[in-house]
Amino acid sequence: MTSSDHLLDLIQTTPEIDLLLRSFGFDIHRKHYGEGFRLSSGAPLEVIAGESAGGAYFLCAEQDGRRPVVFASSEGEGGLLADDLAEALEIIIGLEWRDCLAFSGGGDVEIMQISAQHLGPV
Repeated sequence: MTSSDHLLDLIQTTPEIDLLLRSFGFDIHRKHYGEGFRLSSGAPLEVIAGESAGGAYFLCAEQDGRRPVVFASSEGEGGLLADDLAEALEIIIGLEWRDCLAFSGGGDVEIMQISAQHLGPV
């Protein structure tokens, strides 16, 4: 069991954590979104949560003991969010990361970093 699998199990069995994460748009009860998605390599993705706008969070296959997390919006945008679920939850809770997507300059990492500085705490 990877650390992401263990953390997901903890979320599923602890109602207080589940409820808190829902307030940040990570809802494990919205797993019906995103069925059948695969990476361009053909590797399957495991849907682990959804959000109210129709997006979904996925765990990728294990790589070096970690399971990367991918996000896909309902509009078909998405990509790698973090190297594992713990890092993904830090981003989801600690940053207005969806705003960074809106101000990404078409996926330009440099523009996203500048946006993150402006969107961060004052």
